Amino acid sequence: MNQNKRFFLRPRFVFLAGTTIVIGFLFFIAGIVLEEQTLMIIIGLVGIILSSLYLFSSAWKLYIHVDKTAIEVIDHKNKVHVTLPWNEIKKVIASPSTHTCYIDSGDTRSSILIPGVGATASYSIKYHKELFHLILNHVPDNRVLYVDLLEEYL
Repeated sequence: MNQNKRFFLRPRFVFLAGTTIVIGFLFFIAGIVLEEQTLMIIIGLVGIILSSLYLFSSAWKLYIHVDKTAIEVIDHKNKVHVTLPWNEIKKVIASPSTHTCYIDSGDTRSSILIPGVGATASYSIKYHKELFHLILNHVPDNRVLYVDLLEEYL
């Protein structure tokens, strides 16, 4: 397994956002056709704008980089947002059944959630199972807490 790898963040709710754009467009058109339906026009525009912001968010330009020294969150301009050296990770809460884990750095601003199946995150990570196993291979067992579901511990 390659120890120097990138894992890209992706929007999890693409279908929902796309559907909201279509429904927003229909509300917008209906508001115009029915004349003076300002509320319908506003609702339609809000749905279109919010869903578009989600789909085209700069968060989808982030990726997680793993190498033998650390795990990092980096953007498309190679600006490092979070660096967690493996030896400085306080704890990993891991759910092997869902391939979800939370990497606790001791500071919530630099901790990382790797969402797996059914995780409550607005993003997913391409090849999250491989990332999950890479993390567990780098963190000593005495700093890993295995659980059924992460939600019970966060």
